[in-house]
Amino acid sequence: NGVYPKPDAAFVTTPLTDRLAERLRLVRDGEAEVPAAAYTVLTALEADYGGGGKGARRRAAVVMSVDLKILRTIGDLTDRRDPDVGRKAGTTPVPFTAAELRWLRDAMEMLIRRTGELAAGAPVRQLSMSDLPSL
Repeated sequence: NGVYPKPDAAFVTTPLTDRLAERLRLVRDGEAEVPAAAYTVLTALEADYGGGGKGARRRAAVVMSVDLKILRTIGDLTDRRDPDVGRKAGTTPVPFTAAELRWLRDAMEMLIRRTGELAAGAPVRQLSMSDLPSL
């Protein structure tokens, strides 16, 4: 095929989408751990869409049309003290399951996509836990 497809009109890159997509690329290339990258995505969304501070996660969920449970689950999982890939150290190690790490990667992809959809002004539907694999 000698012609490239037209860009998706329902997605626009921004400095935020680029920054978060770079984190995801590092995970895919094995240069970053999933929990740390997912936590970065979460906190960036809380800052950009939720205004930071108390209640930022809830505000970000509303603005982004994302079930708050998705953002809370990312927060809960990335708070885990896994001895090998966790972003925190602690006295009680709780290893991640393969399903949890996959869920975090899928959630990152979905949320990064949402940032580009919002930047494009595209109509969006509420994202829910059913859009992600079961934990």
